Amino acid sequence: MLIRLVVRIALSAILLGPALPASSEARPAGGRARAAAGARAAAGAGAAGARAERQRRAASQRRARPRTARRRVLRPTVNRTQVRRQRNIVVSRRFKRLADARSILRALADGDPHGFWQLGIERPRNFDSQQNEWAIVRGKDGQYRIMRGAKLYVQPRRADHEIVEHTHPLDVHLSRPQKIEEILVGDESSHLTPSAYGGDLDLMLEWGQKEHRIHMGVVMLEDGRVGNPVTPGGERIVNSDGSLPPSITLVVRSARREVFREKAPGADGVWIYRVRAEYQAGGKSVWRGSYYIMNGRDGYKVTFDAKEAAAVRAYGRSLAASP
Repeated sequence: MLIRLVVRIALSAILLGPALPASSEARPAGGRARAAAGARAAAGAGAAGARAERQRRAASQRRARPRTARRRVLRPTVNRTQVRRQRNIVVSRRFKRLADARSILRALADGDPHGFWQLGIERPRNFDSQQNEWAIVRGKDGQYRIMRGAKLYVQPRRADHEIVEHTHPLDVHLSRPQKIEEILVGDESSHLTPSAYGGDLDLMLEWGQKEHRIHMGVVMLEDGRVGNPVTPGGERIVNSDGSLPPSITLVVRSARREVFREKAPGADGVWIYRVRAEYQAGGKSVWRGSYYIMNGRDGYKVTFDAKEAAAVRAYGRSLAASP
């Protein structure tokens, strides 16, 4: 009996085979499936994390981007060839904030290429933005645009566009650094004064403006004098601390006009403008006061002396009274 039992057990082991090896071969297959699923889940989580990180960085960059660098500003309305060749054209889209347009206008008045970048325009070749006038115009919708003018004037093509600020070209440099008062009453007063008869002051009065800004190309030097932004050799003037001298902006607070004889062929006009002005540099006031711009018996002149203005006024009235 014992022999038969041993034989049966041996035959069963031979026919059925061992149970443990079969079980041990099944385990690795299940482990590999679980490992592959875990790897796929980890890869998905990693991709989602990377995507979230990219979105977070993009949002942070949008928050840090200045207003004037937004995409709507960088979409140009003209190309650089039009900017170089055409006059009195609008070169920007609309701005709701005057400060946004002003920062671009100031850069163009300084010859700073950043102004073109803010307009979304590549800087035109062989073009100096300081050699012609630029302006901020306000439409009937109350929004602002940048306009490229001509060499000595800006003239909107639409009657409903009002010039609220503009630049003066730096086509001729100052002969030497001078105090503001010295420039105003000297032969180079045009570097700091508004144009009078038929110019800036007449337009300001016509539009009924209480204030008008004119961005100049000259700068305020460290010693308190006004000078050119570059040396005679063309090198940029730099302050002792490495910064650039701030540019001059004229803020005309009010103007009063007296015209006794209109300018005509063969006859000079006789007129007086009393200007209340403030000069700013780097956002700070550097000079404030009043002066007269007049054209009389002795020609064009700028003066602080009310008596000189009274003399021109008397001369003008005598002309008006004569037949």
